[in-house]
Amino acid sequence: MMALVQAPDVQGLEVLLPLGAGECGKVFLAREAGGREVVVKTFLPNAINRQLLERATFRLEEAGWPAGAMPEWSADFQGRTPLRIGPGYFDGEGDTRVPASLQHRLANFPGDQSWTVVLGILRALAGLHACQVSHGNLKPGNVFFGPGGEALLSDWALGTMPGVQGLLFTDALLYQSPEQLRDPGGYLQEKGYRWDVFAFGVLAYRLLVGTFPRCGPTFEQVAPAPGLTRREGIAADLSLIAASIEAQPQVSWPDQAANPLEEAYREILLRCLSLDPRHRPANAGEVGALFAAAEETVKNERRTAVALDQGRRAQRRSWRASMASWMMTAGVVVICFLWQFNRSQNWTSVERSGEKLRSLEDEVREARAKRETAEKSALNANQELSRDRDLWLTRIESSREIGDRLFAWAMEKGNRRLPPLDGRESRLNRLDRYFVDFVTRNAEIPELKKERAVAKLQLAEIALAKGDPDLAETRLEDAVKGSPDLPGGADLDLRLATDRMLLALLLQERVDPTARDAFKIARDALEHVPQTEVDADRVQELLAVLDFHESRLLAAAGQDAEALEKLHRSTEVLNRLVLERPDAMVLRSEMAMCYLSSATILDGI
Repeated sequence: MMALVQAPDVQGLEVLLPLGAGECGKVFLAREAGGREVVVKTFLPNAINRQLLERATFRLEEAGWPAGAMPEWSADFQGRTPLRIGPGYFDGEGDTRVPASLQHRLANFPGDQSWTVVLGILRALAGLHACQVSHGNLKPGNVFFGPGGEALLSDWALGTMPGVQGLLFTDALLYQSPEQLRDPGGYLQEKGYRWDVFAFGVLAYRLLVGTFPRCGPTFEQVAPAPGLTRREGIAADLSLIAASIEAQPQVSWPDQAANPLEEAYREILLRCLSLDPRHRPANAGEVGALFAAAEETVKNERRTAVALDQGRRAQRRSWRASMASWMMTAGVVVICFLWQFNRSQNWTSVERSGEKLRSLEDEVREARAKRETAEKSALNANQELSRDRDLWLTRIESSREIGDRLFAWAMEKGNRRLPPLDGRESRLNRLDRYFVDFVTRNAEIPELKKERAVAKLQLAEIALAKGDPDLAETRLEDAVKGSPDLPGGADLDLRLATDRMLLALLLQERVDPTARDAFKIARDALEHVPQTEVDADRVQELLAVLDFHESRLLAAAGQDAEALEKLHRSTEVLNRLVLERPDAMVLRSEMAMCYLSSATILDGI
């Protein structure tokens, strides 16, 4: 069958032999005029979206081909026969060599290298997502291994894509999320990142367990066997595949995790396999960050356990030394008593007994010296334990700052440097339970008063994120009472002022009569933030947003002139910030809202 495949006619290339064929096209091994071997892939015009494929490839090429992307040396997506040319990676030598793809090595999994390959695929996928390219076609046949064993992804933006016609069955359908199967057009709406996260979860589960997480028996029957890239004679009903996946909402692991780190990794993979895309990580970079955070947590717990175990061993050594000393002293007392008894019975042995007494006195002094040495050893062990305790308290202080930044990343809306993560009710409830439990469990530990103060402030911000102004106001006042224990400075002032502003906005949304007073408190807090010590543009942006929302209150109260003045001031500030930061889409959105509100108030006047 392979010998009958027509070879492409590419100028400057000598086609050696066909390597395979799929639903999107055919693959050939060729040789350049200089002798270098290359791989040529030709595409069926109706099986690809030319513009989409060309745009994705251009983004990767413009980024210098990230480490996880299979590089392309040349391509023509607009010709009569679209094609691309790139390197080839093979296992074996000569005529016996086969492509170095995961599909050809699938028989080795699950195995000792399962987690290594899973993490390598995650790094490669994160490299594509960092270049704003979602793969959309992840499967074992599109994962290759470079000369150093690194994972490389190929055939992005192929398969179930918008605008593709006549696509038949491909095993990539077994890894795709239900929403991709039903609506490939979502790729153009940037939904492809969460599709890739789902496909990564399915592929990782299969490498770790040996079967698919859902519909295992059915999918195993239609999936290509290890070493083969396709299975013939299968008709695909995408809606039926999606319904079959959704019929099994829960995924479980068949055995216990080997260690705490693997257990944490498995929980993250279950999030990736969620049928609700909102519950999955936003992209592969966020999955990698969750993996790194889990690894750091396990390392810290392991270090703490080692330190505590060392302390317990030192205490046991001290106790044994003290007991030995006391037992020796008791033995000396008994011997002295016997000596006195013997002296009364045999007066003639006085001289000899005197020598024994001197010998016993020497033993007593030696025993005392040993006891003193043991006490010094115990004292040194306690001092060492105290130093270790101070060291760990210092490390906890450092971890507090890291945790606070991660919390801000998880909570903040509109941060120009971070992707938004709002709207996840289950995550907010989990954060709330965690910090309430932390404050309760450590209420009597004075060394953790700073951690408790930060946790109380974070509880207030969780209530703000959940849209509960009453609970947020109560928690915020409780956190402010403990402000001497918080890490002070201008950053804390800005954080508290921002929380005041968010509380005012919630009260305004609820049409609460106390909203006006809350706006005044928030404004006073923002104006007292030293702008030379923080991001001054951020403070100006918050004041502009405050002016905008306060103008709505004034307009509702009939004070149109004053409302228009605040809108004018807010618009000027946002205009200036947009000119200085043209990449900030949040600023443009806020400026557009100001223009609309200005027009409404002017129309009312």
